[in-house]
Amino acid sequence: MFEQDFIRSFLTGATSGTISAFLFQPLDVLKTQIQDQRRLSKNAPVTYFLVFRNILQSQGPAGFWKGLTPALARCIPGVGLYFSSLNLMTTHVIGDTPSVLETVFLGAAARASSTIIFIPFTVIKTRFESGQYKYTGLFDAVRSIKQFEGVQGFTRGLVPTLIRDVPFSGLYYLFYTRTKTLLGLEQGESNSYKVFLSGVIAGCSASFITHPADLIKTYVQLYPNEFNKFSSGIYFIYKRFGFKGYFNGLMIRLMRRTLVTSMSWTVYEKINIYVKVPS
Repeated sequence: MFEQDFIRSFLTGATSGTISAFLFQPLDVLKTQIQDQRRLSKNAPVTYFLVFRNILQSQGPAGFWKGLTPALARCIPGVGLYFSSLNLMTTHVIGDTPSVLETVFLGAAARASSTIIFIPFTVIKTRFESGQYKYTGLFDAVRSIKQFEGVQGFTRGLVPTLIRDVPFSGLYYLFYTRTKTLLGLEQGESNSYKVFLSGVIAGCSASFITHPADLIKTYVQLYPNEFNKFSSGIYFIYKRFGFKGYFNGLMIRLMRRTLVTSMSWTVYEKINIYVKVPS
């Protein structure tokens, strides 16, 4: 039974993560480039339209899926591990009715492990999306980072990534489960509309709170020589753009993150109900 639950949760999570990553990768490309404030003029900020047009003109439609390979390499096992860990802790450790603190802990703990394990793919993905690095492929990126930055190059931005992902997942799971309860969804009940709506509400709330860490993560991973510490990113943004600078690219991230998590949970819960792993 334990093995069946783990395998089913892993496979359904991996499937939902794969679908979401493929569909919404263009939003991640837009987000990363609009977040790159180092290239922006304080008096003439780059707009979403300008970034969109530049990608389309310089790379064609395929440019919106830059970074898809490392995104899939991260999401397929990473999302699978997240859902299987979450299911394992809920079913076999805490139980079906966790408290508020237990709910936050469940989401945070499940995300922390996958974030740490797959941080190298996050680094490569961000650099592909930015257009600042001319890697020819995944293996070329690995070779280049190893040659010029050493092993530590594969963990660039781990601290801000954890500060983003761990609270995000804890808060998301809390808001998601509580919203489902408010909408009248019982344990194990499947209603795509209510599940998706719960994901939208949870995604918007958690994304807004954790957005500054996501922005700083982008800086540290794109410009490791200039922003080799979490604090240097914080200082640069505030000095050049003020407090509002910490929310640059927020709207696109709200859209992307909300759609990804909502679809992932909707697909996950649908598949998890109807698909059984044979013993």
